[in-house]
Amino acid sequence: MKRHPRLLDLFCCAGGAAQGYNEAGFEIYGVDIVEQPNYPFPMMVADVMKLPQSFLQEFDVIHASPPCQSYSDLAARNGNADQWPRLVAPVRGMLERSGKKWVIENVEGAPLIDPVVLSGTMFPGLRVIRRRLFETNFPLTTPPDIPRSQYPLCHTLDKRKAHYGKTCEWTDYVSVNGGGNCSVASARDAMGIQWMTKNEINEAIPPAYTRWIGKQLMEHIGFMKRKSIKAILKELFIQHKGKVLTSVQLQEAVGEGRTEWARRVRELRMNEGWPIETNNDASDLKPGQYRLAGDPPDPGSYKFTRSISQVQRARVLERNGYTCQACGAGVEDRTQTGRPVKLVIDHHEAFSYGGPDDDSNLRVLCQECNGGAKNLVSSPPTWKWLMSQVRRAKREDQLKVLEQLEKKFR
Repeated sequence: MKRHPRLLDLFCCAGGAAQGYNEAGFEIYGVDIVEQPNYPFPMMVADVMKLPQSFLQEFDVIHASPPCQSYSDLAARNGNADQWPRLVAPVRGMLERSGKKWVIENVEGAPLIDPVVLSGTMFPGLRVIRRRLFETNFPLTTPPDIPRSQYPLCHTLDKRKAHYGKTCEWTDYVSVNGGGNCSVASARDAMGIQWMTKNEINEAIPPAYTRWIGKQLMEHIGFMKRKSIKAILKELFIQHKGKVLTSVQLQEAVGEGRTEWARRVRELRMNEGWPIETNNDASDLKPGQYRLAGDPPDPGSYKFTRSISQVQRARVLERNGYTCQACGAGVEDRTQTGRPVKLVIDHHEAFSYGGPDDDSNLRVLCQECNGGAKNLVSSPPTWKWLMSQVRRAKREDQLKVLEQLEKKFR
């Protein structure tokens, strides 16, 4: 049995759907009629409707998001729906001929057959309504939702609306669309998407939708669910209780490319009370060595309540310019494996050493730097040091710096 089933993402755009499927355990490959530079997975440029059936047979599951403009409310109001292709029916026929499990996603008003509806109100943490239809050739359940009459108000910039000035783009729901009513940073936070431009976000669906669908797909195609990093670490420590484990062994156990294991070890130690020793606790241990010194606590014996709110997270991200404070990587950059950089919130003075959750003690790190931080304390560079580095740079690099600063502050 393959470890990761392969999913073909047709009309892939910038990868909102793909990211959710990947988080559910799928290996992703995208196809679009134009190059998508921010797509976080391998892709090719091709006309979807000209793909041979032999190509579709290389994948376990197929997701398709045909162009939705012809079916949108805006096209209906403007009376220009015929200006865009209507591909739902042809795509459905192509997918049915493939014999694979498939999903077609589109906007309300599209001619999908017996679709289910997913809305941002079904997923804690999202701050968008963004109702979307999903037609599948397998049974699909949905999370519970509230009545549409009780949907929350969206932040508005329209002074004619009664709730103008009473909402906040960082705490309330927002409308992510062509005109927009919020900053790109707020739209990214509301959708759970950090790597897209505003125009790309306008066309995207939150990864939470396809993560929900992807978990059900895994069951329908008979693939085992991928174990979480923390579950793997727990099993490994229990199996080797009292014995020394190295960082190399931990990385091998969780799998290549899963770099968050160090953070999960710290969570087990500091948040869940596991008696895991390091070189700071035992003189016979070297840096990079760990040992479970006793029995782990009962699962219900601890209660971890510390949290950093979405508002605070967004505030720190904005303050640090959506840039890793250790290596300088931003949300538009790529890792060595070609994936978009993921940013997390970290502490200057480690929480395990008594560091507070105040904004002044928080910083932005990329996931790779955070995975290896291990409670190191570092201070952000001063403006004088930054200017000294800019002066040393080549003219073309200085112009790039100017361009990025103007983009951020203008």
